[in-house]
Amino acid sequence: MSPGCVFDKVGNRTQVASHLTRTGGVDMTMACGHLAAVSAAGGAMQCRRLLRRGRLSAQRCYQFGGQTVAVRTGSGTSGTTTVVADHHGTGVVQVAQGAKSLSRRYTVPYGQARGQAASWTGDRGFLDKTTDATGLVAVGARYYDPGIGRFISVDPVMDLSDPQQWNAYSYSNNNPLTWSDPSGMLPIGAGAVSIGRSNGLVEE
Repeated sequence: MSPGCVFDKVGNRTQVASHLTRTGGVDMTMACGHLAAVSAAGGAMQCRRLLRRGRLSAQRCYQFGGQTVAVRTGSGTSGTTTVVADHHGTGVVQVAQGAKSLSRRYTVPYGQARGQAASWTGDRGFLDKTTDATGLVAVGARYYDPGIGRFISVDPVMDLSDPQQWNAYSYSNNNPLTWSDPSGMLPIGAGAVSIGRSNGLVEE
């Protein structure tokens, strides 16, 4: 469990220990013992905490069409890694521009890692969402556990006329190959994409 983070009995995160440090016009926000964000005049960067001999390094994610397509960890082209995702947005292939090397990772349909662990840059995991130190994935409105293929808190938006939603913890109607739930509130896919977008539940 992450230091300073507390969950209640239904899986909602109730306490996040965080503080803000400002140095030379750069704001660093720490949450649950890890670097959560860095912001400066040049804009926001999504970062991870990487301290070696007192030095802090950060990573910046570049997006196109709402999906991460590259991660920068250093200067120039050599410090950039290209990301290729599957049809749900989960990164499956990375190409390190500097080393010209390729890394491929495999998952089961519910997002749990499969096979040998791959060398991977960044903390984006299932559905291109951030995986924290607990192993949980921040999927929109809720946290998701890829190990059990379930959300850890109840669905805040339920359609009781749909039997597939009677299980308030299930992920994407128990059909993660066809459906996905990037908002944590409504499965999309198989004709439901337009419904989710019209209700403002799908992340663009």
